[in-house]
Amino acid sequence: MFFVSRSSKNPIISPVRWRAWEALAAFNPSAVEHDGTTHLFYRAVARPDVLLTPYAGLSTIGHAELHNEAVGARTQVIIPSEPWDSFGCEDPRA
Repeated sequence: MFFVSRSSKNPIISPVRWRAWEALAAFNPSAVEHDGTTHLFYRAVARPDVLLTPYAGLSTIGHAELHNEAVGARTQVIIPSEPWDSFGCEDPRA
């Protein structure tokens, strides 16, 4: 059997299925603390789009704030827009 335990110093973030831009995955967060708030920048993988990426979802960078060890509102902060971004974004480093 596989068990996962969470430490407040190593938060776990999971995808939100109803948001197309992070429907498949949310992983590899990079954390920054500013004014007592922890900000997570993470790689998010979208649902495959038949016109853009028929075989895999495009990865972007999301942002979330931690409030009392709970993940708050999430926003998409970096969206691939250049020709070299055709396979999506790499993991963020903050």
